[in-house]
Amino acid sequence: MGDDEPAALGEWERRYARQNFGAEQATAIADVLATYGQLQSRRKPELLNRRITLDPASGAVVYDDRATPFHGRELEQVTQEWRTLAARAGHIARRLPDSARDAWFELVGYEVEATANLYELREAEFTNLRYAAQGRAATNDLAAAAEAGLERDFALAERFNHGVAGGTWAGFQTQPHIDYGDVARYGPNASWQQPEPNNVALPDVLFPAVRRIELPRGAELGVAVDGLPGAEAVLSPYRTDPAPYIEVFNRGRDALSAGTVTVWAYLSPRDPALPTGGLRYALSFDDAPPRTVDIHAATGADDGLMNSQWARNTSDNVNVTLTRHEVAAPGVHRLKFWMVDPTVVLQRLVIDTGGLGPTYLGPPESRRVDQGVTR
Repeated sequence: MGDDEPAALGEWERRYARQNFGAEQATAIADVLATYGQLQSRRKPELLNRRITLDPASGAVVYDDRATPFHGRELEQVTQEWRTLAARAGHIARRLPDSARDAWFELVGYEVEATANLYELREAEFTNLRYAAQGRAATNDLAAAAEAGLERDFALAERFNHGVAGGTWAGFQTQPHIDYGDVARYGPNASWQQPEPNNVALPDVLFPAVRRIELPRGAELGVAVDGLPGAEAVLSPYRTDPAPYIEVFNRGRDALSAGTVTVWAYLSPRDPALPTGGLRYALSFDDAPPRTVDIHAATGADDGLMNSQWARNTSDNVNVTLTRHEVAAPGVHRLKFWMVDPTVVLQRLVIDTGGLGPTYLGPPESRRVDQGVTR
């Protein structure tokens, strides 16, 4: 196999990894380097805020330095790819000997981690700007996330410049890569190569700047399709892009779920196990007293009479009952399911905050927030 054959590139990366970090993780490091090259070749990191289009009338090239070059959910997709690569690189770094840590950060770790952080910053930044225009309650959280990303960028550069190899590379990571296109700051030199006034590289700022909004009291439901207000979305049966997605969001300070909620309990049909009859469970929110439900009394099902209620539950293989609860305040709440009688078999719980339509299988699981992380 000659050095000019495509397969030789992979061997070169493995040889490079062995030379600098030893043989044990050479293949894993080479894979990270290969993926890094593929992802980085899509777009220069400093141009993640530049959308380039052609004017349909004149054919002129049009630059917009306040817009992401990605469309739809592409920015989410590529950010996740960088996040995954950074996790792989972090796993390798934790297994390297201390003697190789500086070289790793200089040659691989910084490049991967800083680029992944930059994509996360841009995702938060451009989502913030879109949410601000729609008045979404999550707008200010995303502004804070973008600003935190900028601070991480500074910290990574500081580590490269002064924290590794005894400061050998001081000043190496000072080139702007976030503030391209900021004409108000850099003048005509803002958009190309290395923006700097009077041959001085200034510390980056977020450009375009994130926005914060003042939320009204109360809660207000908003709906977006493919990230756009529902009225602006154009849905065609002949579309070739990914399937549209719908977002339901809040435009107010208070949670949409405050007030009365209905909890539907999907249970397997059962006969009472105790001679006293009845088959009961209980539900409660937070520290409220439990509300007890007798399944048979609530539905009227009677296996002795084999009545229509019993037939329905038997045919559908489920016994559905409900309780209503007052949720007085926004925030995180804990729903508790209590055993009262034995042999109750719970299939699922559905919390209906309004608008639940007819369903046989029950609605799909909604996104949930666990310690500030949406899943």
